[in-house]
Amino acid sequence: MANGIKFSVILMPSLSAHLGNVSVGDGHPVVAMGVINLDPYSFYSSSYYSSLQKAISAAEKMIEEGVEIIDIGGASTAPGASPVSVDEEVSRVQAVIKQISQNWDIPLSIDTQRAQVAKVALANGATIVNDVSGLKSDSTMAAVIKETGASCIVMASKSQPGDQLKISAIVSALQESLHIAYTAGISSSSIIVDPGLGFGKPIGCDLEIIRNLRALRTLNRPILLGVSRKHFIGQLLGYESPKDRLYGSLGVSTVAILEGAHALRTHDVRATKDCIQMVAALQSPNECE
Repeated sequence: MANGIKFSVILMPSLSAHLGNVSVGDGHPVVAMGVINLDPYSFYSSSYYSSLQKAISAAEKMIEEGVEIIDIGGASTAPGASPVSVDEEVSRVQAVIKQISQNWDIPLSIDTQRAQVAKVALANGATIVNDVSGLKSDSTMAAVIKETGASCIVMASKSQPGDQLKISAIVSALQESLHIAYTAGISSSSIIVDPGLGFGKPIGCDLEIIRNLRALRTLNRPILLGVSRKHFIGQLLGYESPKDRLYGSLGVSTVAILEGAHALRTHDVRATKDCIQMVAALQSPNECE
């Protein structure tokens, strides 16, 4: 109290969850999630692995570089990608997930909107579901996650992945996804949120998301961001090919961490890990002696 006036301090809750056996959130190191794409229509061709052996080799390299989680997808969500049948999606991911899980103790995420695909992936060693529809594409997805005890990443979506533009609409869409998850009985400690950068948004919308990332803290869930080699970076820097967007990706990743991102989905594990480590060093309390 000062001069008879009472002041109250509102403390924001600490955000914490787990993806598989990896702790994510405030007070934990920023997590690097590596990407293995098994669909040739992936927007970044260098992240597409056309055979089981190539995918396994990519996983081994990521693990050597210090990746905490590997995200595996069999159906591209890039704008204009050709649709994939459930059977084809299952056949692409099943052997890869099984072999990685048998060879390394690394949490695996299945990037899918389909409960049937998620169920097969979880039975073969995955422990995380990354659903870009925010549990809205398949009405049985939340039940599968609950029944298997998996963790999940929910992305902002209304009717199509990443279709929400303004930060207020993104928060609203994620609230809906969290309601679906909680109604199904999924523990909040197993969920993190993704605002959904890219997916054909205007540049200004992607930039608004990054600038206002802390608005997502009102959801009380840790935040994952997928900035890696996204189209808006190419548009801003004048690079048509995703192969030229690494440095821009690292610049955005740095700002994202400073704005509160707890995990980064990336095609470039070593470079992203270096970025994470440098930001952590700059944020540490160490002083010149």
